[in-house]
Amino acid sequence: MATEEPPDRQRSFDESETDQQGLSLLLDVYKYRYLSVTQLERLHFPSKRTAYRRLQALTTLKCLKAFSPPNIPERIFYLDREGAELVAGEMHVTLKTSNGTGTQKTPKDLLLSEAFPLN
Repeated sequence: MATEEPPDRQRSFDESETDQQGLSLLLDVYKYRYLSVTQLERLHFPSKRTAYRRLQALTTLKCLKAFSPPNIPERIFYLDREGAELVAGEMHVTLKTSNGTGTQKTPKDLLLSEAFPLN
């Protein structure tokens, strides 16, 4: 019988195997910048149905965003802010909120500028 956690307790992202799989997926999206459902399925899931269900959950949690480009029959996923923060934590880097001129950067740009500074 599974024990339920109190609703006020915040789980960290790495407490379960599912969360480890989610973090691994986010790291792959960071590494490749954009991945299709099919690519993510091949890398992380036993079926397309499982992939869609988990990707929807990560999108709802604001870890991923998706778009449908013209002439491509499936959605493409990339990191959202929460996903970028989780990846940054795993990589032991800090996200910045702007590039110094007040212009907002994308999560990928923020991670790259922190992990690989140009100066």
